[in-house]
Amino acid sequence: MKDDTQMPCVCAAGDALLPCAFSPFSAEKILAGRAFDNLAEIWFPDLRKHRALRALGLPECEITGNSSDYDKLCAFLSVLPQLGGTTLYDDARADLLALGCTLTPNAENASAIWQETTRYLCEHRVSPADVCAEKRTTFVDFLPQTAWEIHRLPSAAVPVMSCDALADLCGAAFATCIDTVSKNSGIRIESMADLEQALLVALDVAFAGGCRAVSVDLSDLFRFVRPDPYHADLALKRALAGDAGKLTEEELLLFRAQLLRTLGGALVRRGGRLLLSFSRQTDTVYTPFSPKAVKELLSDLDARGALVPTCLSLAPTDVTAGIAPLFGAFAASDGTPRLFFGIAGQGATRADLAGAWRLFCRQGATSLCLGVTDVSRGFLLHRGVARLAAAVAAETADWADNGADFSKKTPPCEAICSDISLRAAAFFGAER
Repeated sequence: MKDDTQMPCVCAAGDALLPCAFSPFSAEKILAGRAFDNLAEIWFPDLRKHRALRALGLPECEITGNSSDYDKLCAFLSVLPQLGGTTLYDDARADLLALGCTLTPNAENASAIWQETTRYLCEHRVSPADVCAEKRTTFVDFLPQTAWEIHRLPSAAVPVMSCDALADLCGAAFATCIDTVSKNSGIRIESMADLEQALLVALDVAFAGGCRAVSVDLSDLFRFVRPDPYHADLALKRALAGDAGKLTEEELLLFRAQLLRTLGGALVRRGGRLLLSFSRQTDTVYTPFSPKAVKELLSDLDARGALVPTCLSLAPTDVTAGIAPLFGAFAASDGTPRLFFGIAGQGATRADLAGAWRLFCRQGATSLCLGVTDVSRGFLLHRGVARLAAAVAAETADWADNGADFSKKTPPCEAICSDISLRAAAFFGAER
């Protein structure tokens, strides 16, 4: 394992708190305005950590269960050294430095880390809103029912509407999302037509509040089911009646495809963007990424005039496994690309990122890469661009050492970092 004192960090001890130094917070947490009491409250809403800890064998009580915040922190630090070289380890180091703690994150330092960071948080009363209010741009996801509140977010926040709950008829959050959207929009949702109308109202409010992009999790999309309004309506009505558990896989996929048609058409009219996440979302089930299913889905949207500029967020292994035919596909009539790609940051090592970048270079598709995206929330990770740039620097050095011809055509690391940042900012509406 690489010595952690050599790990690159983006902030030093004593620096002002930066949005990039923490896990992404939802708009709901930011608007609540409650200050953090300890480091565990900062770290453990992060679903990436949950998945990593389960994979490393920690019991659920020390992840999401009833263990104390201190015990959860100790458990996390006990296994964190095993994640050296990954985004989770780098993020933890930078988080500690932002809180004035220079200790190495491991089990031996757990007690001292708890004391130092708790003291800092007690003295400074840091909240998600404070983190977001710093001058650096931060991407903030929000649920459709929160669209009516995002105007209260700090000016540095770039809101991204997450429609995961609406797209999952069997999800635990579906009923609550429907009820609240119905109440806030003033539209009683009893059919697919009602849902589409209420969603359009939410989008109008969200775009008025600065939103320019919508994200949807499609990590279990292994095949495309062509939608139709009639059967989508039947599926929704069964879910509203409490029978979502009886819906077939075909009906669930059909409903989601119909919802994407609605979202796509609405985003076309509003000049919006779409972020689709295709990375694994569970710990025990992994649906292989299917370029064929994605192409069929995008073709359906394109045929109906509902395809906006879209970013596919993929695990590094999926980036290198069969997506080359998608490069350059679905370009606009003037040749402008409409399909972009992000690399899911969960557990990605520098080698993973370098391998993904190598594919973009070999296919001449570097202009289609938007950097590192977080799989759990659909966010662009702030440190992701720097981490990817470091991987690129190491990778291109290897190419040059081995006499690879295309290494001579690769721009400097700083230029790559700048290009990715500007491209991602333009895509997500962070230029406003």
